[in-house]
Amino acid sequence: MRDLGGSMRLVEMLYKTNLFVMVGGDPIPKYPSNKVYFWDDYHGKFTAELTLKKDVNSIKLRQNKIAVATEDKVYIYKLSDLSLLTCVDTYKNNRTGSFCFGLNETLLGVIDKDVLGFFNIINVETKQVISKQAHSTGISLIEMSPKCDFIVTAADKGTLLRVFTTNDGSMIHEFRRGRDHVRIQTIAFSMDSQWLSCSSDNGKIDVFSLATAKANNTKKSPPQNSKSKFSFLGKIHPYFGSTWYYSEIDVSKYKFAHMAFLAIGKLQQLIAITLDGHWLLISYDNKQGNNGKIMGESSILASD
Repeated sequence: MRDLGGSMRLVEMLYKTNLFVMVGGDPIPKYPSNKVYFWDDYHGKFTAELTLKKDVNSIKLRQNKIAVATEDKVYIYKLSDLSLLTCVDTYKNNRTGSFCFGLNETLLGVIDKDVLGFFNIINVETKQVISKQAHSTGISLIEMSPKCDFIVTAADKGTLLRVFTTNDGSMIHEFRRGRDHVRIQTIAFSMDSQWLSCSSDNGKIDVFSLATAKANNTKKSPPQNSKSKFSFLGKIHPYFGSTWYYSEIDVSKYKFAHMAFLAIGKLQQLIAITLDGHWLLISYDNKQGNNGKIMGESSILASD
């Protein structure tokens, strides 16, 4: 444990190194929220800092670059000397999911600042921009897959998720999370881009299959997402023909924070971290129906 004398609102770790980047904030606001601090845990001290004109809402740390977002801009810096590489205008959004920065350190996804429901895929090296409409309403969250092949957007209403390819912006999937309007809290891809999950403030985690027989290079039928019992009415209204979740898990008893897919063989499992200091092992195997279940639980903050 490190006592920095004040609280940090955002923290990112550079893979398994000693480098952390942090942004200050409540409840003990010693460090300004418009600064990004670089912490060397081996030497136990701050080694550098970035100062921005507005509060920092999100940071994405990569091997050679760091992306920093304020309410209406995304800045990309070179990590070795913190020189500014590019700055992109975005839609005013104070949420941490207002942009995504690929692990390849080349592709940047942002919500368009001018046109409602549009997003942009930007190559930060060639400056090429692909602009696409994702929703007729606003976009609340945007995320990129670890392989940098897909981008997913969530509608403001929280009812629809749409998946696009990053090479040309083509839409390849549309998923309906539910009927009621909710706030999508987090979105996560599996490492192989075969699964997608989202959590919402109604206490549910929904998991969707992105797999196809062609992508898997096999004749075996891929995992199937659920469909409405009235899907035959899809030609009358698109709602009835919607693709729903593969599995849904109830986590309403927890103050949910973040989740990630486990990359262990073919196990259909998620790890979820809660705000009250618990981690959950979740199975989204739907062989017994479309309801996943919590397999294990432990407190991160438990004393020895």
